[in-house]
Amino acid sequence: MSFTLIQIVFLIALCTSFAIQLLFQIFHLLRFKKIIRKEGTATFEPVSIIICSKNNALELKDNLTSFLNQSYPDFEVIVVDNGCTDNTEEVVKLLQAQYSNLRLTKIPIDEKFRHNKKLAQTIGIKAARNNKLLFSNPNCKPTNDLWLKNMMKSWTKGVLLTYSNFENKKGFWFNMIKYHLLEQQLLFASFASIKKAFAGDGNNMGYLKSDFFINKGFAKHSYFEAGYDHLMIYQLAKRSGISISLSPSTKMISHSKSPYKVWCKKNANYYKSLSSVSKKIKYLIYAENTNKIILLSLLVYMCMSTQFYIFIGLIILITLAIHIYKYKIVTRHLREENLFLSSYVYGVFMPFIRLYLFFKNLIFSI
Repeated sequence: MSFTLIQIVFLIALCTSFAIQLLFQIFHLLRFKKIIRKEGTATFEPVSIIICSKNNALELKDNLTSFLNQSYPDFEVIVVDNGCTDNTEEVVKLLQAQYSNLRLTKIPIDEKFRHNKKLAQTIGIKAARNNKLLFSNPNCKPTNDLWLKNMMKSWTKGVLLTYSNFENKKGFWFNMIKYHLLEQQLLFASFASIKKAFAGDGNNMGYLKSDFFINKGFAKHSYFEAGYDHLMIYQLAKRSGISISLSPSTKMISHSKSPYKVWCKKNANYYKSLSSVSKKIKYLIYAENTNKIILLSLLVYMCMSTQFYIFIGLIILITLAIHIYKYKIVTRHLREENLFLSSYVYGVFMPFIRLYLFFKNLIFSI
């Protein structure tokens, strides 16, 4: 059996791409296992939880008590009314009659000035009485009343990076979005664990008030709306280090009637923020996804045009075995078991979806 020079070149390219992908997968798996093995010491430092509302009265009514009923001795919840025109103030004031640790701060409506998330968050931070700050959103809900205690148990350095995703629902596209968020946050955690933190989820993260003001707030990226979560993680983690919690007890669940719209906005913010991180980090992120696309493309081509069927089959089996092992551990630990079987399908399409999102946000940012 003889092979052409082109076939041999493609075979070498396939082996190289497979080896690179294997290294990436092993890296993420080992990082995840190391993160979940870490155990913190329980502390009861005072903490402030900041939630910014922009006409989210219904979400606050549904979810705010989940924060207020946390089993923790010393904490406050600050709701920032970001120029709301609904009954956000009334909802909060009704709850204030029951909860003495609930506070409200308002940004007056100004028709000439658009109130963005960074301003609202800054107002909330200034109002906070405690140095340790946790951030979430009105559409979010902790999974249990020990969420805050476990968050503080994990928080040993300046910044706290944790996990958040949508609620469990049926639907191919909905769970594809969930799978994408799962993979994305595993990426955040992997890089953070090697002191290369570059992003975090604004639904469930924390940092110190003192670090925020030493960093001069959002001044370094005040010229665009995105970055209130990702770029703060990137900047503050370099200053004071980062703690990571991927425990199911610190997981945050978000609810949305328009998950696709929320997902698109999250991705737009992510890619906008990514433009401000170091070239080395960007190269590694893009290299992994590009390599996945190359590997999948080469596998398809080699199946159709060569006789390396046994070798190609072996590569596919090894790739599947690693995927099964990795996602069985990840989905079980994070209570995302419904994503395990579908992850085989999503795993094939996701590199191309990421490529589409990259170019889509690149075009719209020009």
